[in-house]
Amino acid sequence: GDVFVFSSRTKSTRELIEYFKNQGAVYAEPHYMYVTNGPLPENEPADAGAPDGAVVPNDELYGPYQWNLPAISVPDGWKLSKGADSVVVAVVDTGVDLTHPDLAAHLTEGYNAVDPDAPPQDDVGHGTHVAGIIAAVTGNGEGVAGMTWYNRIMPVKALDSTGMGSTYSVAKGIIWAVDHGAKVINLSLGNYAGAEFLHDAIRYAYERDVVLVAATGNDHTDAPGYPAAY
Repeated sequence: GDVFVFSSRTKSTRELIEYFKNQGAVYAEPHYMYVTNGPLPENEPADAGAPDGAVVPNDELYGPYQWNLPAISVPDGWKLSKGADSVVVAVVDTGVDLTHPDLAAHLTEGYNAVDPDAPPQDDVGHGTHVAGIIAAVTGNGEGVAGMTWYNRIMPVKALDSTGMGSTYSVAKGIIWAVDHGAKVINLSLGNYAGAEFLHDAIRYAYERDVVLVAATGNDHTDAPGYPAAY
């Protein structure tokens, strides 16, 4: 349906909500701001000789630094599947570095919900970091190994150059990703305010059999974080 964003120099948020409810709006709510989840970052090979048939990528940083993948048994998972390029993962975040040498080959068309006339170029670094964890090109002898070898990343910029974005832009990014073929949506962002439009977007994706993954818990609190709580 139709969604609108209003601002006022004379009415408070509560007064605006009451006004639009009286006009028959399905719901009226504040324009909450979401942020990236967690601190900002600092920035197919032969398996011969690997013990017990283990899959060992030749990416230069895999051995020295990527202890996290063996810790969660990713190499065992690679024996079952290394992914498929038919499954597109949308990263709704600060965008992705569209020319990154360890990512560019795995990127699809994307969307900028903050500025629809601009490309979803990452100007923060967080979205590129997340995309690299998921699908950095594996087995190319450089950089890191992604958790998937073949899946493609759909960059969706919903957070601005400060790493913040509204529930409205996040919801728009989710809807666009679903409508353009994403099968998985990653949301490494959030806050402690729920929003009905965002909830509708989550439901829209869920009802179309899209897998949704949202981060929570980095702030050491038991308060429900959104959109993860949905």
